[in-house]
Amino acid sequence: MKVRIDELVGGEPKREHGDIKELKQSIEEVGLINPITINQNKKVLAGRRRLQAITELGFREVECRIIESKNDLFDFKVAIEENIKRKNLTDTEVAIAIKEYDEMKRQIEGIKHAGGDSIYKKNINGWTQEKTAKDLGIKQEQVAQSIQIAKAVEEYPELAKERTGKRILQARKRIRQEKEIKENPPILPKNKYQVIYADPPWRYEHPPRGSKDRAIESHYPTMSLDEIKAMKVPSQDNSVLFLWATAPKLKECLEVMEVWGFQYRTCMVWDKEIIGMGYWTRNQHELLLIGIRGNFSPPKPEMRISSVYRERRTEHSRKPDFIRNWITKCFPNAIRIELFARQRAEGWDSYGTI
Repeated sequence: MKVRIDELVGGEPKREHGDIKELKQSIEEVGLINPITINQNKKVLAGRRRLQAITELGFREVECRIIESKNDLFDFKVAIEENIKRKNLTDTEVAIAIKEYDEMKRQIEGIKHAGGDSIYKKNINGWTQEKTAKDLGIKQEQVAQSIQIAKAVEEYPELAKERTGKRILQARKRIRQEKEIKENPPILPKNKYQVIYADPPWRYEHPPRGSKDRAIESHYPTMSLDEIKAMKVPSQDNSVLFLWATAPKLKECLEVMEVWGFQYRTCMVWDKEIIGMGYWTRNQHELLLIGIRGNFSPPKPEMRISSVYRERRTEHSRKPDFIRNWITKCFPNAIRIELFARQRAEGWDSYGTI
């Protein structure tokens, strides 16, 4: 039923709700999908963030779901349980249903017919996710994750198109990281370096088939080819670049090397020992391109190692410490920097540490 917004009680959003720009845009485009849950006294039980959005959009009325009695609460609980069990619902829809129930029970737990205008008695012990899980017959972990998924979709409605709840949470993390970087971008050093070791966070328009949790976008902010090319690499006139490249990004990597002012000389192959995924072949290697700017001498003969290095891969994107250590031994007195470092290393300046 429709209820005038100015008649609702307790609809002020919590601080954690943050920016609702995306939610307002979604409501403008597709309308309010889930109604606001209220009691018979028009107190808001669930949906404060949605209420804030439609209020800022200038709505005077809002669609509400009223919980007036134990029977209403039971019917709502049954509906939630059915939603959880239905196979045709997305993770997002299930998560929203669980979060709605948890929110509502936090407001009205301890329902008891007390007569008069109110049928609700304040629950002095509070409501917990453990109680929600027991109520709905699911694990507490599912309740906790569902609440986070629902909050992520409320914060960024476009995430609802993701296939799984896990990917929604990963995508929210990436978006927040990208926002943080844009607001507080790392500053390239003013020094000029003789040795540059770089592992750009390539953006994949089509992640490798079957990559799932190992998808780059799930772990840290990525950059487009144009953004990587536009970087002003702090290299000396005579310097060397060691640039990591995955097999699908070899062409782009060579373009970056040229734009950065380096001429390709050779490459190394890192055999990761573990076979991965891919559309044409199942990748098991990564390339380390080597290019120079101006006049830069190669390592001494005794320091020249095999062009194929074999070491089992570990966590996502981490490169073998052996490679950085080898570069250090080859050029012990050079001024060195690691771009897009995943961790800091002694004797190296770093930029964009993730």
